[in-house]
Parts: sequence; structure tokens; C-alpha cells
Amino acid sequence: MANPARGQVPLVAGETTYTLSLSINAICCIEEHFDQPIGEVAARLNLGESVRMGDVRALLWGALQDHHEGCTIKDAGRIATEAGIQSVVAAFGRLFEVAFPAVDDVSTEGNARKGRRAA
Repeated sequence: MANPARGQVPLVAGETTYTLSLSINAICCIEEHFDQPIGEVAARLNLGESVRMGDVRALLWGALQDHHEGCTIKDAGRIATEAGIQSVVAAFGRLFEVAFPAVDDVSTEGNARKGRRAA
């Protein structure tokens, strides 16, 4: 089951629920595929009607790697088709929100208790 506190988001495709995440390993897979930093990859997806389906499929593939090891890029395309592009794009939005929370969302007090400084 997806845990947003751990940067995970569910994606339902048919009768199967997949767990998407943007861990360091997942981000590295995505960055290696695109040969771009994750921020530039995210910007590519904000192009509206100009977005390439290959980019959507590749980002989904990378986000599936942590919890669905062995999933191929073609599997990701099948999952995206089954889930529907609107659901996939909505899941990406939630995924980036939980993986990269705004600084205002991070509790300075909570970080201090854990021995960390807020960014």
C-alpha cells in the first residue's frame, strides 16, 4: 500500500493498484533515461498538450521501479493505458508533491527534534 509520508502514491489500473515512488534510485533511473535532472523532466511534463506520451511512459516506468522491480517500459505503457492518462498525470502531480514538499510544509520544530535543520 502506498504511503504518502514515504513519498509513495497509488495508481489504480484495472483491478491492480501500483505504488509509485520517487526514491533516490527511482530518480536516478528517470534522470539516466532522460539524461536530464528530475526538475527538467518535471518541466517537460508541464507542457500541456505538447507533452510527449513517451515522456509520460518513461516517468511512470521510473516511478514503478521501487515497488514493481522488473517492470519494463512497455509494461509502464500498458499500465498507463489501463489507468488512463488523466489518472496517471494526477498521480504524477501527487507524487511530486509528496516527494518534494514545499519548504513551508516542513516543520522546523520537527526537524530540530530529529537533529536536522530545515532547508
